[in-house]
Amino acid sequence: MKRYRHIFIANPEAGRKSCLREISEFVIRLQELGIEAYLFTPDSKNDCKAQAKKATDETSDENVRPTLIYACGGDGTLNDILNGVMMSDYHENVAITHVPKGSGNDFIKQFSRPESFAFENFIEEELVIQKIDMMKVNRDFCLNIVSFGLDARIGTGVGKFRGILSGKAAYGASVVANLLKPLSRKMTVRASGRAYIAKEMTMVCICNGGWYGGSFHPMPDADIQDGWLDVLVVKKISRAQAATFLSAYKKGQYQKFPKLIDYFRTKRLEVATAACEPINLDGELSIKKCSYVSVVPNGINFFAPKSAW
Repeated sequence: MKRYRHIFIANPEAGRKSCLREISEFVIRLQELGIEAYLFTPDSKNDCKAQAKKATDETSDENVRPTLIYACGGDGTLNDILNGVMMSDYHENVAITHVPKGSGNDFIKQFSRPESFAFENFIEEELVIQKIDMMKVNRDFCLNIVSFGLDARIGTGVGKFRGILSGKAAYGASVVANLLKPLSRKMTVRASGRAYIAKEMTMVCICNGGWYGGSFHPMPDADIQDGWLDVLVVKKISRAQAATFLSAYKKGQYQKFPKLIDYFRTKRLEVATAACEPINLDGELSIKKCSYVSVVPNGINFFAPKSAW
């Protein structure tokens, strides 16, 4: 049986004390089985990224076993771990996974059985490592969805309501707050064979995975191993159209709005706005005027219990 070094990185901002206790107990269980396992609880999100880079850099030592890194938290924690690993020249020596302890845990919904990402299923003999696609957005990486416009403003506004509302309720509150503001902005989108120059747009959603926002499933056909990005360009919609549109968009029924939504697949594209705007990268906030997004086929090693695949 091949042995790995197991590194658990728990985001203290994402998990409750009970979650950290559960993670700690599982690490102790692995250690009692003679498995090399370590738990790190960094002080901040940036420390999560730094710890992931450090663990990956250590695999340059031939005496260090191939390493499995568990991102314990939400989708933002998984994003931090991914970017920390990719900062290292030795990322091929590492595989990552998600221990879902956040509010949305959207990326693993791409798998046939997301419920398999539970501690009792992370038994070493049952783990399967595969290469999956990721996206590069300027200098950053992400696994799931990049969005611009209304849904980026909604997604990045959720933080204002967390702490007083649950994950889905906080997202709903951000939807309502943003629907009271102007829905569209001028954007330019350029891709192979496509160009929308300074057009009024409501949003642009670029999908490697298919879920985000806790319950939104805009791209049912997304595939994290097909080497393509699925793109939805949503033209200007009125406030009167918003409720009906968002309900269908949430369920992946974009085909119902052929005059409002353009769908295409591409390997890379550019999105620019007239002023700096929020960008949603797997729930993380970035502020840019111009972004270059491309797919990185087979870009990262990802592991999961066999039943998840």
